[in-house]
Amino acid sequence: MDGRIQPGDRVLGRYRTDEYRATVLAADGDDDDVVVEWAPPHNKWGPATLKRRDVRFVSRPKPEHPLSTLLPGRLEDGSGDLVELDAAYDACDAVGIFFASGDTPPRATEAVVAARDALRRQRKRLGLALVEFDPAETAICRHRAKVPGDCYSVPAANVGLVVAHFNLMEACRVRELPSLCVVDPASGRILTYDGMDALDELPEGFPWDGFRSARTVKIERKARAMTVFAYFAGALLAGVGAYRVGGWLSSLLPGAPAEEAL
Repeated sequence: MDGRIQPGDRVLGRYRTDEYRATVLAADGDDDDVVVEWAPPHNKWGPATLKRRDVRFVSRPKPEHPLSTLLPGRLEDGSGDLVELDAAYDACDAVGIFFASGDTPPRATEAVVAARDALRRQRKRLGLALVEFDPAETAICRHRAKVPGDCYSVPAANVGLVVAHFNLMEACRVRELPSLCVVDPASGRILTYDGMDALDELPEGFPWDGFRSARTVKIERKARAMTVFAYFAGALLAGVGAYRVGGWLSSLLPGAPAEEAL
């Protein structure tokens, strides 16, 4: 298949007189050799080097979306229809993953939507991914249909799946609800975990790359102080322990004086 074969391609590789399913591991465009890994149950054979004439192209897997480690492959629009993740945020500069529960006041949702609309008037696109808990009562559910375009929800049936398999709450460092985590859709990199505070403290700083709220800075300083304290406390205890062990060993030597009580 000439230069069309690339690493990751699904192929049929000829071994002796038969063809077997395999995945391409390496294929240099100027080299006639193609390294493949056989599909089960033949993967026990280990990697093999084949000639290009013995490799037949089958398919090329679709590359994963940068946001696929955080969001499911399909999201729900305001009408309840499913939209592919690839198409949901293709024109957005950033994506805000907004977490809320049934106790979330409607004004929190309205503030996020208003910020999204204000940015749009500045030709800046903030897409929204709404993660609903208790979707029958949450404020997001009541406002979702009023938000057109690049505002989608994680389907209610998938919330548990996302949290369990993608560790979304942990990845977005959700400490309370509501919470807004802003992500770069081109790379999947998290720009800020403190999106709600960014809306209030630095609305002109979109997309808030590296923004940390005053509360987050305080928490991080306290964590560093605790780490330093634990280090010195451990060093002190280790020193005391070493002194006592040294004294005990000295007492075992012939003619050594008895260890004085500490």
